[in-house]
Amino acid sequence: MAETQNIGLHVEAASIRTTYVNAFQSRYAEGEVFLTFGVSRMEPAADDTSAGTLVVDMQDRMAMTPQSARRLAATLIRTLQEYEERFGPIMPASSADDGKNG
Repeated sequence: MAETQNIGLHVEAASIRTTYVNAFQSRYAEGEVFLTFGVSRMEPAADDTSAGTLVVDMQDRMAMTPQSARRLAATLIRTLQEYEERFGPIMPASSADDGKNG
């Protein structure tokens, strides 16, 4: 019979930086999942022939194992459920707000 051991947890938060994102992409390879994050914005058109150009500046990429990605997905689902319980349903963003990237 295996002996149970207690493991402590200490989280270092001194180096955390916060970055706003409203665009993201996900990709995968065998054994890895990649999430790329950025900010989208509309650049006005030079003339009246178009509504403008959507510009997406991708800034950060996270790489993780599929197991970590699954834990992240479960954490996001749980966090959004708690958010909606407290603040009400999250309304879908318009395509101009999220740049059709998520």
